[in-house]
Amino acid sequence: METSSTVFKLNQKSPTLIIPPRLEHFVNRFVHHYRASGNSPIMIYGPTGVGKSLFLIIFKILFQKHEATNQTSRPVVWANCAHFGGVNSDPNIARSELFGHVKGAHQNAQKDKIGLVHEANGGALILEEIGELPLEVQAMLLTFIEDGVFRRVGSKQTESANVRIVGATNREEGLREDFKHRFFPFYISGLYNRRSDILYYMYAKYPEIVTSLTGCEVLTVLAYNWPGNCREIERVCRLITRNHLEWRELNRGGSESVNQAEHFFRMFLFDKKETMINLFRILEIYARIKKFGGDVEFLDRYLEEYGVRFSNNLTPVFSDLPTSQNEIAKFYQPVFEANKGASQAIFKFSPIPQFEKSAAGYNMFCAVFGKNSNLNANIIDELESSESKFTPENSYFYRLSEDKKERLATVSKALMMSIKRKNDGNGDGQDPSIEAGDGTKNTTIDKASALNAIGDLAEKDLLKLYYERLLMRSNGNIKLAAEAADINPSTFRSRLSKVGVSFKKNRRRQAEDIN
Repeated sequence: METSSTVFKLNQKSPTLIIPPRLEHFVNRFVHHYRASGNSPIMIYGPTGVGKSLFLIIFKILFQKHEATNQTSRPVVWANCAHFGGVNSDPNIARSELFGHVKGAHQNAQKDKIGLVHEANGGALILEEIGELPLEVQAMLLTFIEDGVFRRVGSKQTESANVRIVGATNREEGLREDFKHRFFPFYISGLYNRRSDILYYMYAKYPEIVTSLTGCEVLTVLAYNWPGNCREIERVCRLITRNHLEWRELNRGGSESVNQAEHFFRMFLFDKKETMINLFRILEIYARIKKFGGDVEFLDRYLEEYGVRFSNNLTPVFSDLPTSQNEIAKFYQPVFEANKGASQAIFKFSPIPQFEKSAAGYNMFCAVFGKNSNLNANIIDELESSESKFTPENSYFYRLSEDKKERLATVSKALMMSIKRKNDGNGDGQDPSIEAGDGTKNTTIDKASALNAIGDLAEKDLLKLYYERLLMRSNGNIKLAAEAADINPSTFRSRLSKVGVSFKKNRRRQAEDIN
């Protein structure tokens, strides 16, 4: 079990460029794409943060390897079009960067300048964020691709160059139709469509975080669709590190029972403005399903065999994995060796059985509720946004007896019943006391119920620290703290009183911290 004595490493960087198992399919396809493209320009499409630069590096390695003649490599020039000023900027800026200018062509043309096209003559020009080029400049670049001729800004002389253009963008809609159709397109899928890669990305740079994840946290990580892709993984891991450091400061000298809860605050107590990933959400749903008679304990035991859980405890799933970079490197296999102009080799990540097992567990969790595991949405939120229905004919359950299938079916039925009763409640996301599936009375289900599902921890201590931290993060502003807790301010004040948190005391302490 992780304790608060653990200190995560900050600014840790993976020493290599890695290809996780599901991305390997796209890499292999890109190699074939390159070979099939002839000398045509290539356009790489993919959502923000998905790793388009990796494919540009692969193109550079392939180009220099296969296009070299007489042991002489051909030039490869790399530029980011976002540095040219953007789609609404003066198009002469982008023109000058691409094609050059003559002295006096515009206000900043103090001397003649050769452009990127001239520098890349005989080789390739890689243009990141090519969708940021003004439309008229796209038209000029299209003409150059077609004819191989161009003019510097302010010049009447036509010049020629032989350059292969490769672009990358997440703004396909920002491209002219004629310009877009001139390229041989290659599409990279977002992480939502290859969710098991998430664990590999996290493990490569933040192994201490991954080896401390519990089954419920693994399920939460895999269920989230990560709209920011690899960049969001990086940001969330840094948020986890920040929460860890903040907890250590907040809970100096705290009791051991409270220290145990540090794990959860460190991992997933985020402001929804920072990220929409939320561990409490899945625990709330677990508690409600249980209240409405769903055999969620059976589902939890079933999932636990695959390295995920619907409820939570403090047992890490991947604690047996190494955390030193030297040991992690044993999972790497070289794919592309570094050559002239490529500072790093590229390695593929060999499949790690524990990660693959957890990915299968996530898929099984989705199947229990009849959800598409590759949906571009947070699956936990989707449980309540549409009908969740267990389908016993699903291939995941063909080995189960009819009795076990019936027990799994009670889970989705209980969830749908709880949603109906919740919608008929008082409208603030909390259910009044109603009769559950087992004939008992269901008390209000909120974050306190979710915390009860964590384990035998002191609930009042947990909630007190939770609300204190929200106040600290909001500079003592009740309205902002209540918004972060997703409740109204009057309810928030009431809960502060119940757990013994003084608003004025916290406001003074926050002012002292600021000063």
